[in-house]
Amino acid sequence: MLRENHRPPEAQRDFPPNGPRSNVPWQLALLVGLYLLTMGAGVVLLVGATTPTGPNMAEAEILAGR
Repeated sequence: MLRENHRPPEAQRDFPPNGPRSNVPWQLALLVGLYLLTMGAGVVLLVGATTPTGPNMAEAEILAGR
């Protein structure tokens, strides 16, 4: 029977156990921060776009009744 993989088990790792660490934590923090900033700006714009600028009917009836 032929084996497909002839490397020893320790050579089959994708990542070295004590290899150099990448800069993933600050990149992840940057992405999360940009995401939260974008979501906050979207909520502010959505609320600003949907807030009525003039008086509504209830306010008009209250003002007319005085």
